[in-house]
Amino acid sequence: HILSGRASSPGPDGYVYEVFHYGVNVITHLIGNALIAACVSPEAATAIIGPNHDTLAWIPKEGGDKVVCGARPLGLPCCLRRLYGATIAGTIGPLIEPHLCKLQAGVRGGDMGANIGATFAHLSPDPRISFPSPPPPPSSPDLWGQVLGGALHGIEAEIARIPPGADDQLGNAAFFADQDKAFERVSFCWLEAVLRRWALPVWLHNAAMSLVLRRATKAAASGPDSPWLEVLCGLGMGSPAAPLFWAIAYDPVPAGMLSALGIPAPTYVDDLAALVKGAEMATRAAWFLLCASKAIGLK
Repeated sequence: HILSGRASSPGPDGYVYEVFHYGVNVITHLIGNALIAACVSPEAATAIIGPNHDTLAWIPKEGGDKVVCGARPLGLPCCLRRLYGATIAGTIGPLIEPHLCKLQAGVRGGDMGANIGATFAHLSPDPRISFPSPPPPPSSPDLWGQVLGGALHGIEAEIARIPPGADDQLGNAAFFADQDKAFERVSFCWLEAVLRRWALPVWLHNAAMSLVLRRATKAAASGPDSPWLEVLCGLGMGSPAAPLFWAIAYDPVPAGMLSALGIPAPTYVDDLAALVKGAEMATRAAWFLLCASKAIGLK
């Protein structure tokens, strides 16, 4: 659909997709070379594909006030980086998405729409580029303890103080969670650690991180001479890879609640719901979600 000639929104460099229609072969090689450079580091890939700059636009939520807390921040990368990001997402998606927690309703099942083979069809084979299927990361036998960390003993003591019969008094309860500015709060360190557990090839791991590291943004309304502001966390809603990266980064939460607590927690993007029974289960679910979310960088 990129070659269909529809009007597209430019990023900070001002170029729309249609500009690249006149040099598809060159752009394909440029993206391919950036992926090969990722064998060295994320910075090497960025040196070829260009700086990680976004144009920031605030999209008001339906019925929301025209203030930051009532709007969604949309970071638009330049169109060349969008093509680069779509290529990376189209490579990682089929490898990881089929193994993500089935309780994530927003997962596409590996169909991200891009084909990495098309990128490398015109390139000489590079021995450093490989496409193994990574196994799903093994679950920790003590996931509850690892997530709570140093707070474990205090929380267990609090749970132990729940009076007998409290479960019967509480009965069943619906448990809901909605993260605030979820995409914008994900920690780079957390995403890097989760991707590393998936054992992606070095080039693909580094290419993924080159989409989020060393990002800078400026508001669309602030003018061409306004300074770039460094982005220290977040996935950059507006990047083609951002939905996939969110699903990967947040997957330990619904998967962990199921394996550590036995609580199914259906999730759609950052909205989580669960049915808990009794005071102890509700308390454990609340603490697990709180600690896991803090590790990811959410609140």
